[in-house]
Amino acid sequence: MSGTPERVEAWRRAAPGRFIPGAEFQLGQRNTPTVDALRYLHAKGRLGVLAEITNQYAGIPPDHPWMEPYWGLMEELDVQVGIHIGRMMMQMVGAFAEFERPMLKERIKAGLDAAREEGRIGGRRPKLTPQQQTEIRKMLSKGDKTAADAARPFKIYPATVSRLLARQAQPSVRKVSYAK
Repeated sequence: MSGTPERVEAWRRAAPGRFIPGAEFQLGQRNTPTVDALRYLHAKGRLGVLAEITNQYAGIPPDHPWMEPYWGLMEELDVQVGIHIGRMMMQMVGAFAEFERPMLKERIKAGLDAAREEGRIGGRRPKLTPQQQTEIRKMLSKGDKTAADAARPFKIYPATVSRLLARQAQPSVRKVSYAK
């Protein structure tokens, strides 16, 4: 666990033995610990890992000369180091997603084409069979039933009946292709 020495100590006291104490670290910040401060924390048992190194957010790469004294100390004390790679990780995930998207589109298109060849067109299945639709139209054409009355025996909403009638009233649209 990393953070200010006070915060890390509070967590250690709250849950003894559950955390490896660490130090939050970014060069150029006011609270960046010095090499001597890290040596002192280690001697007191309050530094088991130098973690959450976030220098890259300040434009400082891990191999920058300013880091040499810290790497030397961690090697001398045999302390593990953890570099925060949050932004880089998200950029990598984004790059993978960018390549995955076209492949996903190809797979979807291939699946839809295969389904069409088998006679399936997709979409939601109709709630009513063609025979039931004809029966509802007959019930309503007589004029003695409402849409709600016609819907009840088929366990559908009256709005479904209204949509059925609206589709019947609309002329069908055909695609016409003209020869060039």
